Amino acid sequence: QILDHASRNMLLVQDALKTFHIGKIFLSGGEEVLAFGALLASRNETTPATEPFLRIKRDVLAALSNAGYEADVALGDPTPSTAHPGRVADIIVGGKTVGKLFEIHPAVRERFDLPHRSAGVTMDLDALLAIPAKEQHAKPIAQFPGITYDVTMTLDRSKALQGILEKIRKSSSLLESVEVADIYSGKPLTKEQYNVTV
Repeated sequence: QILDHASRNMLLVQDALKTFHIGKIFLSGGEEVLAFGALLASRNETTPATEPFLRIKRDVLAALSNAGYEADVALGDPTPSTAHPGRVADIIVGGKTVGKLFEIHPAVRERFDLPHRSAGVTMDLDALLAIPAKEQHAKPIAQFPGITYDVTMTLDRSKALQGILEKIRKSSSLLESVEVADIYSGKPLTKEQYNVTV
């Protein structure tokens, strides 16, 4: 099991342990599927910028994009048995849920000696591979170099960041990408505020 592997190897890493497994599993109805599971466990205290859930989400979405899949995440339901309630997201490709992203429940972390926050992902690869991927084509080299810049905004925790990022992405056809570069919470901000740099 991936949690056993993480428990045995946690002391061998400096910052975070990243591990994965691919194999056939049997669902409760007896159906056999090809599944993917991954875990990112932090060895040290995390900050909003090094949060395992956000790191594994970024890695999974980038891998799916590189494979030709347009993926998105949405609030997840139901919660896997190893997940922290309320910290679960569905991975959606082509309108179908193909997996789950979740933070590992603190009781499960304690049982497997994972000292700090950890996050996992599970995916049904049979369901994913049944969805046609877009062909990936190399982009021509731009005649003029791109300009990279960042903007920092102070936000309230009650607002979903995803909606704000979507508005920014749609604001100009000249934007190639909008990504979260950093998240900060702490002094001088209130407990209900955080800074996000995009």
